[in-house]
Amino acid sequence: MSFFARLHFSLLIIRHALVPGQFLSEPPSPGQTGNPFPSPRPVSAVELSWLLANPSDALNDAGKLSLLFPGALPLAAPFLLFRLKRLGFSACRVTADGNGLTLTAMR
Repeated sequence: MSFFARLHFSLLIIRHALVPGQFLSEPPSPGQTGNPFPSPRPVSAVELSWLLANPSDALNDAGKLSLLFPGALPLAAPFLLFRLKRLGFSACRVTADGNGLTLTAMR
C-alpha cells in the first residue's frame, strides 16, 4: 500500500471520528453485525463511516471491541480514542504496527 493510500485512509478515519455518519440500524452490507471475524476485525474504507457511527454493533459476545485499520497511520490514533471515549467505551487502546492500527475497547 502506497504512502498516499495510507494517508488517505487515515484522513478518512479522522473525518469519520470527528463527524460520524448517521446511526443506522443496518450495516452497509448484510451479515456484518457482531464480530464474525477473527480478532481483530479488519475495517475497510467502505464500512468506516457506519462502524464509527455504530461501534456497539461490532462488539463480540464478551462486550469487547477489537478492530484493525489496515495501513492506517499513527496520526489517526488519538481521533479513534476520542470517538470511543465520547461514546462511553472504557479501556480504549490503539497500537500501531506494520499492519496499521489495532483498536481495542470494552463496553
